[in-house]
Amino acid sequence: MWLAFQVDLGRVRMNRLKLEQGEFTYSPEDAALKHTKAIVDIFVDGVNFIDEMRERIGHDAISPLYPDILCDNLKKKSKHREEVFVGGCTCGCPDCEPLFVDIDIEKDTVVWSNCSYIEYENGEPHTKLAEMEPLVFDREEYFAEVAKMEKLAEASGKAGQDMSSQN
Repeated sequence: MWLAFQVDLGRVRMNRLKLEQGEFTYSPEDAALKHTKAIVDIFVDGVNFIDEMRERIGHDAISPLYPDILCDNLKKKSKHREEVFVGGCTCGCPDCEPLFVDIDIEKDTVVWSNCSYIEYENGEPHTKLAEMEPLVFDREEYFAEVAKMEKLAEASGKAGQDMSSQN
């Protein structure tokens, strides 16, 4: 588990964001639609954010997002929670059963708070909240990490690319 920001001798301890490109095999109910895509794993203070949220929410069907979608979303300042999703369903549709986080971009910091997940049962949406303290990132470091991932995804040509045929 990562540490939420702390005040220690008058100083705020910032969380560290690390984005790593990887692959994820999406497994929709129809096995013929199974596919592998390039994704971004989100690490906060060395802990995989999606894995941590799966555990906190108690739902395994949350997957990482494609590089282009995630990087765009990480740069948004939330006005409504629905606008900023950082995870999706394991079926491969990025906005199916999304994992949301409120992102507030301030002068010197970026703050993540209020993580929630929308799950559909019998066609009805149900929101599950993940208990978490706000995560506070240094604004300059945060946007540098997002820009680094954007460049890596662009250079590798893997922004949401289907990797199934490359295995």
